[in-house]
Amino acid sequence: MYKVLLVDDEYLVRETLKTILKNHAEIGMIEEAASGKSALEKCASFNPDLVLLDTTVPGAEVSGLVKDMKRIAKNNSIVLLHDYASSQLVSEALAAGADDSLMKPARPEDILSMVKKYLPDHDHRRTIEMLLVRLLEYVFQENYKKAKEYGKTVAAETALFYRYDKRRLRETAELIFTGLQQVTDKKQLSIAKTLNWQGKAARINLFNFEEELLAIIEEIFMEIEENQKFVQDKKIIQSVLNYIEKNYKNGVTLEEAAAYVHLSPFYLSKLFKKELKINFVSYVMERKVEKAKDLLENTDLPVLNIAMELNYKEANYFSKVFKKVTGMTPSEYRKKKGKRNKKERLLLRKNYKILNGNWYI
Repeated sequence: MYKVLLVDDEYLVRETLKTILKNHAEIGMIEEAASGKSALEKCASFNPDLVLLDTTVPGAEVSGLVKDMKRIAKNNSIVLLHDYASSQLVSEALAAGADDSLMKPARPEDILSMVKKYLPDHDHRRTIEMLLVRLLEYVFQENYKKAKEYGKTVAAETALFYRYDKRRLRETAELIFTGLQQVTDKKQLSIAKTLNWQGKAARINLFNFEEELLAIIEEIFMEIEENQKFVQDKKIIQSVLNYIEKNYKNGVTLEEAAAYVHLSPFYLSKLFKKELKINFVSYVMERKVEKAKDLLENTDLPVLNIAMELNYKEANYFSKVFKKVTGMTPSEYRKKKGKRNKKERLLLRKNYKILNGNWYI
């Protein structure tokens, strides 16, 4: 419910205004002041949404009073009540920050029209709130098309309803941005913490509202898309690692692995290097060497047989590859390491992980 402060030194004027304002369903509280000093005190304690201010209220210069009221309650709207003789005072007060003016005596319908201009109807607020709920739902559901559509609609409706009320426009922007921040926080998006949401809301005006809101929606969905790609890339690499593990002893090529995950060899090669910090061929080679180490340590198989087991056509070539990776020939490695017991062997196999520590096979 809205709060209204009536500032006029004439008791009958205040009573008349109260009677008229009771016809506005959204006004819940009305306070009165008969002087400039009292008006400032009530402004500080009551924090009204709207002030109806007589330009000739005693005890204060109206332009100075307007400045002080705006300083005390920055978001309130001030409508000046004046007669023909106060035109100069009206100009000065408007320059000082007053929002509008109304000539006295005013008809009840004119007063209510002015009030509605700065205190929008409940139906307007309800419409915007419903649109905002749908917008937040579509962002949470990651429905870009609908989120953008409702972003445009909620911005247009807000600008339509509050085009004469900067305070309500700003408050609605803050409400929308707070909702978006909460949704992005629930989805654990970094934008929830990195974006200056309050700063964005503070810069909103009638002309940039839609542009700013849609820009934020774009940022949110760019991060969502990046996260989806990140997850998809992780799944692809894990599938490739599983494929290599099943096939490396018989020989596996980049082309075969790429076909397995329905990617081009070029793209898989780049993705593999990016995620594992090692190229595909080197990884397969090192995986073969790891298997060779196991066979050398825990079996009596000749080096020739181990080479054949790992799909090397020539034992000499296998020995060169092995030495390149370990710094020793297969025979030197076997002599140095000896056999490991069964328990150690099982533990090694169970907990094997690749070099960068991010992937398990």
